Amino acid sequence: MKSTIKRILKEQYGEGHNECGIIYDESMDDEVFFPYLNLIDSVVNYPKETLELIGRDKETISINTKLYSKQDFIDLDYVYKLEDDVYDVSDIHLLNLNEQLWVMDGHHRICRDRMSGRDSQAYIWDNDDMELINCIFYGIGDC
Repeated sequence: MKSTIKRILKEQYGEGHNECGIIYDESMDDEVFFPYLNLIDSVVNYPKETLELIGRDKETISINTKLYSKQDFIDLDYVYKLEDDVYDVSDIHLLNLNEQLWVMDGHHRICRDRMSGRDSQAYIWDNDDMELINCIFYGIGDC
């Protein structure tokens, strides 16, 4: 059922990646992201607590920066209707994985920025952050 819905959405709307300047890479093995699941969970579901712990500032992401995604669909109708008050409720979170920036959260916000000709403001996370999150929040590794 889920695959049928995805197919219908893709046929009707396209994937949305080209319009947003995000490279959809379905070939990236999910196992590559497995070690980062706790980091992804923390920044997506507990952003305030994670940011307080790490003390991170947003960085400017140029409209020309290559961004990658495993999310196979971006709803352009949602992007077109995304108002400032909704846009400002959450942030954009990227994962620096082997010098490639992968979108963890904020696909629609990035798309809105790029379709409007603007750079994005995002938090960038990396392997060191993963180890710290694993240690402090999940008790994995040495703190």
